[in-house]
Parts: sequence; C-alpha cells; structure tokens
Amino acid sequence: MGFGLDITYMKGLLSKQVDTVPYFAPLQGLNGGAGPADLSGANKPYSNYKDFENHYEVEGDDWQVGYNLSLMWDINSDITLGVTYRSEMEFTLKGDSKFKQNQNVVVLTNADADTAAAVPGVNQGDYIIAPVGSVPKQASEVPITTPQSLTLSYAHQLTEKFQLVAGATWTQWSVFKDFDVISTESAPGMIEELSDLKVNGQHTGYIGHIEENWNDVTAVAIGANYQLNDDWLLRAGYANDQSPVSNSYRTARVPDNDREWLSAGFNYRVDQDLDVDLAFSYMFFEDTRIDEYNRDLAGNPKDQTNLQGEYSMDAMGISFQVNYKL
Repeated sequence: MGFGLDITYMKGLLSKQVDTVPYFAPLQGLNGGAGPADLSGANKPYSNYKDFENHYEVEGDDWQVGYNLSLMWDINSDITLGVTYRSEMEFTLKGDSKFKQNQNVVVLTNADADTAAAVPGVNQGDYIIAPVGSVPKQASEVPITTPQSLTLSYAHQLTEKFQLVAGATWTQWSVFKDFDVISTESAPGMIEELSDLKVNGQHTGYIGHIEENWNDVTAVAIGANYQLNDDWLLRAGYANDQSPVSNSYRTARVPDNDREWLSAGFNYRVDQDLDVDLAFSYMFFEDTRIDEYNRDLAGNPKDQTNLQGEYSMDAMGISFQVNYKL
C-alpha cells in the first residue's frame, strides 16, 4: 500500500482578442441605415467600423494540496493487480484582469438615462458607439477544480519473455462545469461592465463565463512487453481515450474529441547501472465540429456571435529517458 501528498502550484494565463465595436447586421438598419448612433467622434460608417480590436487577459496563481492512495497485489508469481486513487483539488487563481489598450477605449453599448437626456434622438437602451475613456485593471479570480481519478492496472507474465499489461482510468471531469473569471473588487469595474454578464439587470461580479459541462470519462489501454535478451526490452501498446468535451459545448480553446493511441518503444540496458528508454506514439483524433456561442450566466446565447468550423488533427510524440542507479 502507498500514500502520497500532491503539493501543486498552478499558474494560468487566459487571453483573447476583443472587438469592442462588433458588427451585427441587424443594427445596420438603425437611424435610417446609418447604424447605431456614433458618439465617439470617429465618423465612420458602422459597416466599416474597424481598428477597435483589443487584447484582454487575466493571470493568476494558487497552491493546493491533494493526496493519492495506491495498492498493489501480487495474486501469484505471474499476475499483479494495482489500484490508484488521486483526489480532486480546488484552486482559486487570483490575479488581475486587464486590457492591453486601456486608454481611449471605444465600445458598442446601450445608452443610459444620462446619455439619452443629453443626446437628441437617442433613447435609453438604444445601441450607441461611445468612448468609455480609460479601462483600469481589475482584481479577479478564476476558480478551477481538478478532478479525482481512479486507475486499475493489470500485469500478467504469460511466458518468461512475454508480459501482457492493461489498465483503465476513470476521471470525474464532470466537476468542470464552467470557466469563470470573477471580480474580487467591492464595486463593478469597467471591465466587468463591458462584459455585460448580468443577472436581472444587475452586475454580479462576473467578467468572463464559458460553459464547459464536461463529462466523466474512462480511458483504457492494453500493451505488451517482450524481453528480447538481457539488454533489450521491447514495448508496444494501444489506448482508447474518451474526451470529456461534449459536442454542444466544444470551444475553440479546447477543440477536443475522442482519440486512439498507438505506441512502441524499448528499454536498453547499457550496463548494470545505466539504461535508456525510447518511445514513439501516434494519436488519431476523430474529426471534430465546433458550433460555439458566447453564453450568459443561464447558459443561453447572449448575442449573435457564433463560431462554426471543423478540426482535423493527429499528433505524434517521441520521448527519451536516461536512468542511472546511484
């Protein structure tokens, strides 16, 4: 039996390009075809409103402690079973949200009561293009839970030279429901206001919200080891790895899908103290479709922004390891 502590440091950086004056075709018909009222002074046609892209990022870090338990049982001289459990860990990455261009920012927004009273022809709630001035950084946090997992392993020495190995890992990815960026400041900041993630018309501290709704998954693998001679050990294997990402909530950030692995490699003993490992793996992904929306806190599309596309990808990995006994 075994017990261990997992002392983990996590640091994350999330960034994206933000079009602060996005083009929506239905808005083009406002004001006799001129589009939303332009209060920015740029004097551009709405259909040609470019150069207002910005870069947003949030960065944070955290420490957490988890644990793992393991059990290995030699049923007989040829068969060994193993069980390993790893706990989940709840992180809160704390840092700042910020815009790269944080001065003279112009946005597409809705007119408030003061703007409606000051600008002829503009009513409260109308879409307008307006300057918001400076956008200072905003203290934020990103809660992330890493999942618990359970692994079962099996090894069977079929002959003196040939060993069969197999394993399965269950991972509780259903704990990853949302990817949220939340303000930790007492009053709504400008970045929070620009995100427009409200509940009943009120700001609730959310700066970013991505629906994930991942699923629990099981990965299975089978392989073999062949002792060619005293110095060479050959290895080969196959794995089927389910993706936790569902078709309905797949994002461009994680265009994941089910995949299969083929692997081969060897261990070579140079002398009694030194040996080396080399392995080659090729990963086959299922073709992936994406249909992504910006969603509100209730999970509904919050605007007309939609990304549709297809991904087709494979991957290859090569690993090399040197082992030396002191």
